[in-house]
Amino acid sequence: MDVYSDIKNKLQKICQPKGLRLYFAEIVSIQDDTTCTVKLEDDLQLSDVRLRSVVNSEESGIVITPAVGSVVLVADLSGGKLSSMAVIMYSEIDKIEINGGKNGGLINIEDLVSHINTIEDDINNLKTAMSGWTPTPQDGGAALKGAVTSWAGQSITKTKQSDIEDDKIKH
Repeated sequence: MDVYSDIKNKLQKICQPKGLRLYFAEIVSIQDDTTCTVKLEDDLQLSDVRLRSVVNSEESGIVITPAVGSVVLVADLSGGKLSSMAVIMYSEIDKIEINGGKNGGLINIEDLVSHINTIEDDINNLKTAMSGWTPTPQDGGAALKGAVTSWAGQSITKTKQSDIEDDKIKH
């Protein structure tokens, strides 16, 4: 063995924990929110590959669901037996769920700011209309009605959750 091969082998032993093997694989299918089936480079398919560190009924932690057909890095925690596998890196992500996702999707901030700006613009238009109004005695409110007519005729569309939510990332 030459010196360079010897150095390479020693570095691999130092850098790779004992028993840990890493494989590139393609996502074939997602079984549920905790496991998937992958295809290794040699076309060997493995099922029950974990998407999170612990497969249990608790909804804590983070579950990253890769897209079917995407490439992932899979760690073999069984030391080469291919019996305890977990996805650790993703080329494409379909969805992310944090602590069960019961709070709904994350906010798309640009959409939220746009909706808030619409409300602020509407309030500012009302303020402008009101500031230009001068009370006129015994007109029955006609002057006020005239001042706010253009503002009152414009309605604001109600915001729906789907308008501002990113449903691919739930927390």
